[in-house]
Parts: sequence; C-alpha cells; structure tokens
Amino acid sequence: MTPIPNPREQWLAVRREDAANGITWLSPAPLDNTYALAVRKEAVSTLANVKTLTDFGNLVKTRPKDATVCVNNEFFSRDDGLPGVEKAYGFQVPRDNVAKLDTGLIYKATDDGKICNFGVVFATDGRIEGLGLSVLRDDKQFFPVYNAALNVRTSVFQKYPQLAKMFRLISAELTNELMQKLNADVDVRGKFPEEVARNFLSAYGFTAKRK
Repeated sequence: MTPIPNPREQWLAVRREDAANGITWLSPAPLDNTYALAVRKEAVSTLANVKTLTDFGNLVKTRPKDATVCVNNEFFSRDDGLPGVEKAYGFQVPRDNVAKLDTGLIYKATDDGKICNFGVVFATDGRIEGLGLSVLRDDKQFFPVYNAALNVRTSVFQKYPQLAKMFRLISAELTNELMQKLNADVDVRGKFPEEVARNFLSAYGFTAKRK
C-alpha cells in the first residue's frame, strides 16, 4: 500500500477500509507515535546545534565522527527507517557509525552518549521525557504519521453514537508532549497505568469529582 502523507486523508482511508469489517474509527488524537531521532539535550550545542533531520544530515557531511546512531534491526532495514531517511535527506551515515541494539537499550545508550550521540525513538515514549532527550524535528515530514485513534464495533457505535463526541474531547488533549509525560509516569516514575489514566481524566475534567 502506498503511504498517504496527509494525516487526515490517511485516517479517512483507514476508516473507509475498516467499515467493511464492521469497525468504526473515532477522531484521531494529535499525538504522533512515529519514528524519530533523538539526542541528549546537553549535547545539542556541542553537536553543531542539531535540532532537525536536515541539521543531522549536515553533521554527517561536515563532522561524520559525531554522527553516531543507535538503531534497532527493523529501523536499520525498513524503507521508512534509516535507508529512507538517508534518501529523503540526501546523506548516508557511515556504517561504522551505526550501532544496532535492542529497542529498549537505545534510549539509555543515547543518553549516555558513549556509543552513539543519536538514537531512534518512538515519539511518545516516556523515556524521552524521563531521560531529558531532545527529538529532532522531521522538517521534510518523511516519517509516516501514527496518530492514535479509538476504534469500536460499528454495531456498538450505532447504539451509542455519543461515544464520538465523548472520545473526541479526550483525544484532542493527547499531544506528543502530554503522552511522553503520561508514559514517563508509568515507565520512569513507576506509577500504575490505571492511576495515571484516572488522574489525566480527572485533571482535564472528564470525570465527575468524588464526594
């Protein structure tokens, strides 16, 4: 399937396709849990002030020794991973600069800065906020958009159409920054997911106050 770059058109296409399966997709959230490259914040100024993927490409060309990257095997080989980024932005990371690690190890390795200055991350991962990483902006909008959206059986939706308005209000609040914080509450600060979700709903006025 050919990727659809426009987020709204992508959601509409998925919604149309799944209608045949008896599934209705509700409004998407602004959060985009796509691939991204991140760097520890304290190193940004020493790495030629790299803030975008275009900046990273310039670093590869001018200071290749500093352009070290930790990736997982999937990102290393996927068309929408490292090969695609290199093609879209017109650079190639020296393969000696690429360390392949398990996904769970990349965040800490990027923060340590010993084997890589940059690492592939998922944009809403709580470890970004927890470790103080800075996500490089995809200024050419290469990476596919992964907006979160609730889906529900069409038969249930037809019975309770008010679900659309209720979850649209909730989804509208879920940005990348907020999801990083909520995920960090669980993954970094050790809170229970149920507690974090309940606190979020309460803080934004989506639940009635207990008497």
